[in-house]
Amino acid sequence: MTYLIEICLLLAAIQSALTIKCYSCNVSTSTADEDGCNGIGTFKYCPAVSVCLAATYKIKSGIVETYTTMQSCFVDMAGQECDSFFKSQKDLLRNVAIIPETCYSCPEDNCNVKKNKSSFANVLNSCFTGIVVSVLGCLLFQFAAF
Repeated sequence: MTYLIEICLLLAAIQSALTIKCYSCNVSTSTADEDGCNGIGTFKYCPAVSVCLAATYKIKSGIVETYTTMQSCFVDMAGQECDSFFKSQKDLLRNVAIIPETCYSCPEDNCNVKKNKSSFANVLNSCFTGIVVSVLGCLLFQFAAF
């Protein structure tokens, strides 16, 4: 019985090592929002041979315009993921105009999460990191002196 549990754990570990985890969300808004999925998506494991994808596009139907942001797993197509994604959206939504805004794919865990920080927040984050590293370095130096 313990061998069966160990084999299951080993297979689960191998599978998680062979797959990636992507942020998953699909949201429509009335205005262009680069980070429309912020706070409403989830992380999910992707099937093998997948990449993470993040795309924003405009849907135009007569005078009505909406923006859709989609972040999810997508089959790895050697750099052709965005073209394929937009083609599939145009095939699905034949009666409206699909206008691509942004799109990228990436092969690392959680790489399709859009981080929308202001430059001031980035400066504060860098300063805080620098202070913490400096303090830790001083403490290590003090302990090494003893």
